[in-house]
Amino acid sequence: GLVDVGAEGRMHVVLPGTPAGAWWQMSMAALREPLIQTGRMSEAEVDEGLAAYQEDGNYSLYPTLVTAWGAVR
Repeated sequence: GLVDVGAEGRMHVVLPGTPAGAWWQMSMAALREPLIQTGRMSEAEVDEGLAAYQEDGNYSLYPTLVTAWGAVR
């Protein structure tokens, strides 16, 4: 069976005015035209998304990174 089993998860919060917030805003701006041209988002939705990274109280979450470990004995 497994022994010494454990796991932990980490999630980063993206806040306006932080480097992570700036990265998401720049990524959305760079993808603006492809998102609109493919119909995945409207112009208004992209604009709303870009504006959200400027608003106090707004946040996003990175996906959770889960690490697990154990040994077989």
